[in-house]
Amino acid sequence: MPIPVATEAQWQLTVVHGALAHGWEVALRIEDAVYRILRASDKADARRALALLHAWPDLVLVHPRRGKTLHVELKTDATKSQPTEAQQRRLALLYAGGNDVRVWRPRHWDDEVAPTLAGARQEARYAGIDDVAALYDARCRNEGWC
Repeated sequence: MPIPVATEAQWQLTVVHGALAHGWEVALRIEDAVYRILRASDKADARRALALLHAWPDLVLVHPRRGKTLHVELKTDATKSQPTEAQQRRLALLYAGGNDVRVWRPRHWDDEVAPTLAGARQEARYAGIDDVAALYDARCRNEGWC
């Protein structure tokens, strides 16, 4: 059953609360990083930092006892809510580097999100949007870097 959330911000809070309840730590929350950068007095430094964060997944969750790290892009259940091309490239790059990459929506709560946070699902290095793995494989073959 999907979690009833109206915005991506509400969905993010739901995931963060679920993660914390199961011993995960939030290593990076893009929303917080951007806020700190925008408050920086040196606007040139802020622009450079924002460029580095562009298209980075919304959350990086770490479970120290399990030795697990998740890079999570959050989207609402709205049909138009899709990762941008830049986000897809970043997710593909993280996946190519051996990272566990997820794209989670509220409708994934029962089957994917809650079991993963609770430690019941471990098999996927990539889950949530098949296009990212396919995009990586296609770019790898087309550009000859794999």
